[in-house]
Amino acid sequence: MSTPASRSERQVDEQAVRLLSAAFDGTGAAVSFRSWTPVGARKIRKRRFTMLVADGTPALVCKTALDIDDAKVGAEATKLDTLDLPASLTRARVLSRHEGGFVMTYVPALDLPDALAGRSQESFATLLGRAVELVAALHRHSRVDGDVTRRRAVAGQYVAEELLHRPELRAAVDVAVLAATHGDLAPWNVRHDPETDRLSLIDWEDYRHCGIAGIDIVNLLTTLGLVVFPEYRTRGLDWLYDQIFGGSHWYSRLVHDLIVRYATATGQAPGAVLDLLPFHCAWMTTRITAEGRDPSQLYYATFLRRYVSQPPGWFDASAA
Repeated sequence: MSTPASRSERQVDEQAVRLLSAAFDGTGAAVSFRSWTPVGARKIRKRRFTMLVADGTPALVCKTALDIDDAKVGAEATKLDTLDLPASLTRARVLSRHEGGFVMTYVPALDLPDALAGRSQESFATLLGRAVELVAALHRHSRVDGDVTRRRAVAGQYVAEELLHRPELRAAVDVAVLAATHGDLAPWNVRHDPETDRLSLIDWEDYRHCGIAGIDIVNLLTTLGLVVFPEYRTRGLDWLYDQIFGGSHWYSRLVHDLIVRYATATGQAPGAVLDLLPFHCAWMTTRITAEGRDPSQLYYATFLRRYVSQPPGWFDASAA
């Protein structure tokens, strides 16, 4: 894969400071700036962020694609302007656009893993349950009617058509609820403001007006397992699968209960929601590969293999 032309971080930062200063209306405030590129395995499609802090409080953020041919950040600005969200779900407001990115309001304050850290099991379950309810509200608000043909057509936007011939993917897709989806609902894209106790979602690059709704919740609950069980780095991904879906750990029981809560709130069978795990894994593998990253060290291939050969057996997918 060839390396695309890119913008230098210094040039992007200088532009961001100018744009943020122009967008900020806090006359007389003491203003500072902080820039960063998220640490990760991406070789291409990296993003650069610059935050404007006013009187010690984050106020605005500038997001810019470092690769010149990366259109996803600019497209996110359009999505943020046109999202149809329930009243319970807030988003950043776009203040201005520039080549490769945009300036937006800051969404406070903690990523969900940080917000959950140090909580009791009861408090952890309460906050995560609220996040699940928020996602369910998004999907209820935007639910789209569709038959099997439409569901398969939507699924084909995620993965190659030949993958949909796999029984474990096709069966789940054929009964899936269609709705507007966040599209990348890892726990780091859920934010909690401890001052207002409000939950929000960020990073809408992969938003779809009509998508496979259940993969949002499968992504959130499964990927959070990486945070709950950091020992997976030495014990392996098969061990991680057993912790999340084995039923003996409190988090495994919580995942079960939250799948039921989400399914009930969205009018789905719990088993049908969980059966989207292989589809989620196939989609993330496809997406990450397209971003120039190596998915082989991530959980997707292992969890797809394990679920197909040894599903948890929690639910009867045909049950209402």
